[in-house]
Amino acid sequence: MNINILNISEVKKDYVEIKELYEESFPRTERFPFNYIIRKSNKKDIQFDVVYDENKMIGMSYIILEGNIAFILYFAVNNKHRGKGYGTEILKQVKEKYKNHTILLEIEEIKEDSSNYEQRIRRKAFYEKNGFFGTNKLIKEGPHIFEIMTTNANTSFDEKLFRRIYKKMFNGIGRLIVPIFIRMKN
Repeated sequence: MNINILNISEVKKDYVEIKELYEESFPRTERFPFNYIIRKSNKKDIQFDVVYDENKMIGMSYIILEGNIAFILYFAVNNKHRGKGYGTEILKQVKEKYKNHTILLEIEEIKEDSSNYEQRIRRKAFYEKNGFFGTNKLIKEGPHIFEIMTTNANTSFDEKLFRRIYKKMFNGIGRLIVPIFIRMKN
């Protein structure tokens, strides 16, 4: 495994493959137009990285920085390369790159009646295996409910932080998703 992480601005090819990975990895209701996220990644506080092993495009990450917080908005590994340790290696490198930050991410709320319940369980276990902790905080973004996970179990954050993060990303698209903490998970 020879991982190489490049900023999207350094990638001269593979845009079609990157866009396909983005679109197949995230439901339509959770993603914005691909050209929009590329344009937003030109801001200094937004990092859109593409991951390669040799010349094969393996995955992507999209991170928004806010103070000492690195918020992983999108993280995906190509289906044909899953289960080979790439996700773990990419997260290891992300954690090294942002070692002076607390890293946050969201996963779909684990509900037994979800159509992808088993996938949600596996996703949470994957992040826990890679050093993330559940915060027991749920956040509602539009019609979606997510659990927030972090690399620092002692981190403190509130709704205002998420509003600042989302304003960086979504302000200017004609609508601003306003995240709302809905409850602490039992």
